[in-house]
Amino acid sequence: LASMRPEEGGYSRISPGLRHVLAKLRACDARTKLVFLVTDGQPTYLESIVDRGESSKTYHVDGRAMTSERPIRVRAVTMASSRYAYEDLGKVAEEARLSGIRLYCITLDAASVEPMSGVFGDSLIYVEDPSALPRRLVSIFRRMTR
Repeated sequence: LASMRPEEGGYSRISPGLRHVLAKLRACDARTKLVFLVTDGQPTYLESIVDRGESSKTYHVDGRAMTSERPIRVRAVTMASSRYAYEDLGKVAEEARLSGIRLYCITLDAASVEPMSGVFGDSLIYVEDPSALPRRLVSIFRRMTR
């Protein structure tokens, strides 16, 4: 964790991962359910569209070649037009709240504080120095579980 740094152009598909975690936590019988999301604060929205007329089974996501069983066309909406990413992340935060799951976002990028605060509000924590993250996580966890 201490070596984490925001990566230029390193967008993350945060919402699908969080939805998976929320589904797992909903199935748990626990009094307190917490999720700590540690992020560079650069979400992206990725929409997959099956295009049966396309013969290629190779596509690119964030510059990486991917393969599929069926021909697929993928369009990534980047940060320049990522209002969808923040809207979707907001829906996930609401899903967590309605499920009684406390979701906290810890961002390592100062530039993401403003847009992420619109999604997480008081549950957003900015950590300027990533090497301090392990100590900060312990104190944050203690505060949240009192």
